Amino acid sequence: MSSPALLLFLKLDGVLVLNGSSKRSCVADAVRSVASGESDWQDHQELWNQLFEPEPIHQLQILHDQFEPTYCLTSDWTAMMDRSAMLIVLNLCGLGFVARNLHARWETESAESAPGRAVAIENWLGINPDHKALWAALDSDLHDSAGHQFVESHADYSVRCCRDVGLSNFETEKLQAAFLRRLRESTLRS
Repeated sequence: MSSPALLLFLKLDGVLVLNGSSKRSCVADAVRSVASGESDWQDHQELWNQLFEPEPIHQLQILHDQFEPTYCLTSDWTAMMDRSAMLIVLNLCGLGFVARNLHARWETESAESAPGRAVAIENWLGINPDHKALWAALDSDLHDSAGHQFVESHADYSVRCCRDVGLSNFETEKLQAAFLRRLRESTLRS
């Protein structure tokens, strides 16, 4: 049996989306409009073109090209759309490579059902033990005290972006190093 792919827990706000609260509201409105039949996805193309920042997308593409990870979204944006809608949005926004590589369990618990992103990741890993040592989390520097404790106890698994900058070359290099460590450790265990 082959080992599972590397997994990247991916938050959207502060990583790929800057000024997320205003953009989140626009996305929620667009999703509601499409769901009600008042519009279709392409009617909101200007929003999709501007939703994610170009440099963070470029950096994520570099990471993807090197490691081809599977993705699990840790964003509270998952509460406003189902998997099908999320796949459409990702594709329309230039993140087709993420859409094509979403894990079957594509999201962690929402912020409403888990006490913080860190607990949601731990719970997800408890259900998916094959990924226990083959993951990294990409988050923004916005976090609660539970997130801070989680980062400290999983420091070489977690990378945080400056919320005003998003994913940059600096964090991409840290993720590359983390993934290379995971692969070496996995090979040694085999």
